[in-house]
Order: sequence, then structure tokens, then C-alpha cells
Amino acid sequence: MTVLLADGNVGIGGDPVRLLSRARDLLGVEGALLVETGAPGSPSGPVRLCLEDDLGTSEEFPWALLAVDDVPPVAHEAGLRPAGFWKEAGRWFAALVRP
Repeated sequence: MTVLLADGNVGIGGDPVRLLSRARDLLGVEGALLVETGAPGSPSGPVRLCLEDDLGTSEEFPWALLAVDDVPPVAHEAGLRPAGFWKEAGRWFAALVRP
């Protein structure tokens, strides 16, 4: 099985370790987790966001940013290991697998 977290969705809930740990539980023995990350040198860490559209602004909610350089320690803490990193069309990605 492959789990995909694209468009910065590794930030859901504001805790990438927790999210990656939950995603790891969905993987089979040979599964992979593909994660879109921020570019090298971009910020990592928790933030609070709100959504804005023509109807108004949402309440703040927890989110997180994760730069590609910060993936290895976060993956390790989530019980995963990086299997590769790449850039495609200006976007950065990491493949994570069970150790």
C-alpha cells in the first residue's frame, strides 16, 4: 500500500510525527508513504492558520510546516526511515518506509 500526503497535508493537525505515525500504521510491510515537503531551508514547525474566502474567515486551527531537510528526524520519531528525496516541477517530496 502507498499513502500519499500531497499539497502540504503533512501539516494536518499541527503534529507531523503524530500524522506520520498514524499513516505508518496503514502501510503494509513493503508499503511507502509519499510526502510533499517544503523546500530545503524553508521553515518547519507548528503554526496556526485560518482559511479566508468571499464568505469570511475561519477560526484558527493547528497546522505544521515540514521542510525536506527536517524530514529524517521527524520520520525517525514516527518509526519510519527516509528511502529517497526528489524535486518535481518545483515541489519537494520524500518517500518514507518502515525500517
